[in-house]
Amino acid sequence: MWLLMPILFLSGGCNWLEPLAFVLPEPKIKVPAEFAHLQGSVTVVVWVHSETLYDYPYVRLELAGHVADRIAAGVRPRVTCADIVDVEQYLDRLGTRFVEPVSVGRHFGTRFVIYLEVLEFAMREPHVPDLLQGRVRASVVVYDLSDEQARALVYELAPVSVAVPPRPTRFTQASAARIRKATYETFAGVVAKKFFDHKEVDR
Repeated sequence: MWLLMPILFLSGGCNWLEPLAFVLPEPKIKVPAEFAHLQGSVTVVVWVHSETLYDYPYVRLELAGHVADRIAAGVRPRVTCADIVDVEQYLDRLGTRFVEPVSVGRHFGTRFVIYLEVLEFAMREPHVPDLLQGRVRASVVVYDLSDEQARALVYELAPVSVAVPPRPTRFTQASAARIRKATYETFAGVVAKKFFDHKEVDR
């Protein structure tokens, strides 16, 4: 009888393992920062095209706020980000002209500028307005202004592209607000992780 128990146990297949999938944490790996030299004071500059601002007039401010918060919370030693409202007002005064990131950084007296040029921003499927999916695609460039007497050092990082949720969902007032918030947070999280070591699920 006792000899039969291991055989009966194994004959049940792997179903006994299924509950463990909900208990055991997924394995994670350490991911080094793409740019590990961020320190001191930082200006986050988000630039979007005028067509996007027409549909989403506060998107520049909202994205900058989320990114600045995540960077300030994640980078050690702690960095200080220029006030995003002051930066937005400064960009407003520039109008629709192309912004020069170095000039913005010099204006606010910060050591670094993180410049995010938003190439795509949408909250709805273009041909099916009833379907929601937040999409943000942006380039990421860092300007090092440490030496005031020399030209800024420029570091072009990998672009960022997020889609939230992974598949479009039906529109409701509640889902629209929830998806927009989640899109900002997801985008900001991906950008911020470029500047500090972190762990990600090993896929």
